Amino acid sequence: MRTPAEPRSTAHSASTDRLPTLVLAAAVFVFLVAEMLPTGLMPEIATDFGVPPTEVGGLIGWYALIAGVSGLPFTAATRRLPRRSVLVGALAVLALAQTVVAIAPDLIVVIIARAFIASTHVTLWSIAPLIAAELAPADRQSRSAGRVFLGSSAAMLAGVPGVTLFGQTFGWRASSLAIATVAAIVAFAALAAIPSLPPRSDSHSAKDRSASARTFVFVTAPTLLLVTGIYVLYPYLSQYAAADRIVGGGYSVFLVAFGTIGVVGVWLASSFLDARPRLVSSAVVVFAGLLPLGVSIHQSVSVPAIILWGLPVAAAPAILQSTVVRLGGVGASVLSATYVVGFQVGIVSGTWIGGLALGVDGAAPLWCLGFAALALPFVLASTRSKRTVRGSALR
Repeated sequence: MRTPAEPRSTAHSASTDRLPTLVLAAAVFVFLVAEMLPTGLMPEIATDFGVPPTEVGGLIGWYALIAGVSGLPFTAATRRLPRRSVLVGALAVLALAQTVVAIAPDLIVVIIARAFIASTHVTLWSIAPLIAAELAPADRQSRSAGRVFLGSSAAMLAGVPGVTLFGQTFGWRASSLAIATVAAIVAFAALAAIPSLPPRSDSHSAKDRSASARTFVFVTAPTLLLVTGIYVLYPYLSQYAAADRIVGGGYSVFLVAFGTIGVVGVWLASSFLDARPRLVSSAVVVFAGLLPLGVSIHQSVSVPAIILWGLPVAAAPAILQSTVVRLGGVGASVLSATYVVGFQVGIVSGTWIGGLALGVDGAAPLWCLGFAALALPFVLASTRSKRTVRGSALR
């Protein structure tokens, strides 16, 4: 009988890991759509509760804060539980909380309900790719983990715009109920498609603690640097597009193209990460830094360059998560949660720097290039060897 630590055979897993990966991508999809719900329906929610739109916008900030603060403790507290149970539990919390949001009498109740969702956010995002990797054969673990992030790309490409349109047509509360329904469906699908996986045991030898320190640096440093560089520009795409006279319907087409190329990016990166981790990861970092330079050039160059930039932007989570799997193993739940929290910190810091750079011509692309250049040595070092640190204490 195969023990939990042994890799699955390719013959067995090739036909069984696709459906679980799809379900895990759906879990990431519905969580991201729920997180971003207030962004597209801000006027409708504000009018319903009789509050300024800025207060509704605070729902996003509170969510990110709670997720960042509670993510690591919650993941550490649940790491000894079966992963499928944790995954289904997080989806159940999402379904119940979104139902409460749909019937909330005021904004305070919405904030409290979303706080429960946010408390499980980091844990779900950290274990979903690890489950996919654990169910895959050894030579396809990075691919399976990376393809979970097709869910996030699909959420930004279709999920968030779709739930926004649905809410504008039938009401924002109907959108919240729709998300709750989808979350419940995905929870039942997870029970059916994902086998019960035993929790991973911890190891605390001196050698493992030393390996954990190195692994922590190789995971957190490139995450913070690369994500910060990306978010110097990414949240302000509409501003740079407007400078090229891409507004209204033209901007919608621009976003569809950006999102579509992002899906392609995740698919390509995850397909080759197992065989060529250094080449794929380095290419993502290099192009994440170079393509934004097109913003400073003529429209005929800047627009195609930024659309193509969607490829490394969407592929970045896949290569960063693959580092967790490669160095920490499929049991590194806390290390994976550290990566997710680092990603959130990068979003905040990059958005802040990008706001300052917005009024300085040509500054944002240089920031992107600089942070990518700083991240590249860590990415090269982390892909120097395919050897996995199985005894990481950060699990």
